[in-house]
Amino acid sequence: MISFNEARSIIKNLTIETKQEEITLADACGRVLAENVVSDIDMPPYDKAAMDGYACRLSDIDKTLKVIEEIPAGYEPVKQIEQGHCSKIMTGAMVPEGADCVIMKEDIELVSDSNIKVLTYKSKSNICLKGEDVKRNDILLNRGVFIKPRHIAILASAGYSKVKVYKDPLVGVLSTGNELVEPDKKPDRSGIRNSNGWQLLAQAKEIVNDVRYFGIAKDDVNDLYSRIKLATEETDLVIISGGVSVGDYDFVPQIIEELGYDSLIKGVMVKPGKRIIVARKGDKFIVGTPGNPVSAYIQFILLIKPLIYRFLKTSDEEQIISMPVDRSFKRKGGKRTEFYPVVVTNGKVDFVDYNGSANIQAYAMANAFIEIPQGTVEINKGEKVDVRFI
Repeated sequence: MISFNEARSIIKNLTIETKQEEITLADACGRVLAENVVSDIDMPPYDKAAMDGYACRLSDIDKTLKVIEEIPAGYEPVKQIEQGHCSKIMTGAMVPEGADCVIMKEDIELVSDSNIKVLTYKSKSNICLKGEDVKRNDILLNRGVFIKPRHIAILASAGYSKVKVYKDPLVGVLSTGNELVEPDKKPDRSGIRNSNGWQLLAQAKEIVNDVRYFGIAKDDVNDLYSRIKLATEETDLVIISGGVSVGDYDFVPQIIEELGYDSLIKGVMVKPGKRIIVARKGDKFIVGTPGNPVSAYIQFILLIKPLIYRFLKTSDEEQIISMPVDRSFKRKGGKRTEFYPVVVTNGKVDFVDYNGSANIQAYAMANAFIEIPQGTVEINKGEKVDVRFI
């Protein structure tokens, strides 16, 4: 059994061969760039007015100026600004040649239909200069960026109606256990509803588009083998919930081995989720998580999500913030790194009521979880802890 840091290092250092595809801009959000995005133009592409007003020469602002042209956005000026002249201009419009400032509309007085007088000047040119944001051939986005809505505007402005991205891995989810029934069934006295499968399905769908559900396998070696084999044939990554411990009916580890997969991780010194398995065969992977829902939920965040990101050639966007706890906390043991649900309010961390890895309801009350290092049994009020928001 290895430490949590060793497990993370194994995942983050994986090299996986991934294909690329070209998709439309409309489909790009939520995908990962497989190319650098380069601007084909200067931005702004011309000197443009930062506000509505009058374009003129700074040396003329103490004079009555003749309005020679009106320039709306999208219109190319035809008249040059010379001494004593100005042009009425709208926000975003091209500044005419000869003008070196735009006087705000609020700062002028109309002397007549075709003449204005500047009342005040606040020392800003109110002109966005050509190329001041971006120069032609500048790299705007780097390969490996996880495309979000703010990146779509950048792609569009650079002329990318299509974009190269890494292909999403196909992810499969399989639950195991004789006690499990689907949510639409009422369990008998010895059964429970399958929460893990649907939870893992939802977590995977937050990252990739194609996630397939392979149902519930019974704790029967033949049923498990056929279902896991089918899932590995149809997907790149199979996530299995349950059946990975050391009980008489925990057949998943032996089946993984029979299918020719090599175990990269076989147990991690963490709580919850120490029995997690990560196995590889070429560029295909199987991850087996313990059956308790908090174990599956947390280990997806900590190890499975970074694994999916290795397929996508991007880094895990995990943010860890050091924050003080609002009250003291003690735990039993301390042999393993523990992840514990908390509520963060006004920059302070408070612990929620939590009864262990079966208590997924505690995470409905939490907005984050903390990492309690191996060997730490007590956290004093005001002491800082590493916080991951969820």
